[in-house]
Amino acid sequence: MAEATHRKQSHAQREISKGILKQARDHEDVVPPQFDIEEEMQRGARVRLLRRHEVEDLTGLRRSTLYDWMKRGEFPQPVKLGARIVAWRESDVIGWLESRETRRNETTPLTT
Repeated sequence: MAEATHRKQSHAQREISKGILKQARDHEDVVPPQFDIEEEMQRGARVRLLRRHEVEDLTGLRRSTLYDWMKRGEFPQPVKLGARIVAWRESDVIGWLESRETRRNETTPLTT
């Protein structure tokens, strides 16, 4: 079963996973992602990583707000892909958006 899943995974995805793990072994300052892409693919999960500009476009937030809210624990942490490269799991960002309260259009009765 694992072999069939492995065949479904694209060559590019396998190479990215191998590259990330190799960087982690070669450089102590590089932290591998906190998820196993192979495991995610086996579960049938769709793993898509968003770069910062995509997160900004999706949320309407700017960089300073994103990093401030991450520091306070109010926004999902990114996955570190390299020494200076991070990305967010699309599912984390979508989950965060869905957890936000929506503002209702409450009308106040007019007094005359």
